[in-house]
Amino acid sequence: MENNIDYDLVKSSLHKLNTDETISSAHGILCGFACVKPDLQLDDWLNEVLINVDLANVKQKIAHQELAEIYNNTLSQLNDPTLNFELLIADEN
Repeated sequence: MENNIDYDLVKSSLHKLNTDETISSAHGILCGFACVKPDLQLDDWLNEVLINVDLANVKQKIAHQELAEIYNNTLSQLNDPTLNFELLIADEN
């Protein structure tokens, strides 16, 4: 399993949704929640990292969908039986 999460995509998505969370912080919150709450739902995570989402706003709706993909990808990685998981952090470049 590859890490299909694009750092720049997450940064852009969070920027469109006007959150103060950093990318690493938002991903860390997701990982922590997933470890202590097996029945974690997308909205549980988003309620912690976002102020609000206006799904009538096309840019925010797309950003919400991108974060949903990140949520699904992260949970899939955490549940991978081979422990193939990568934290979402910036490249050193």
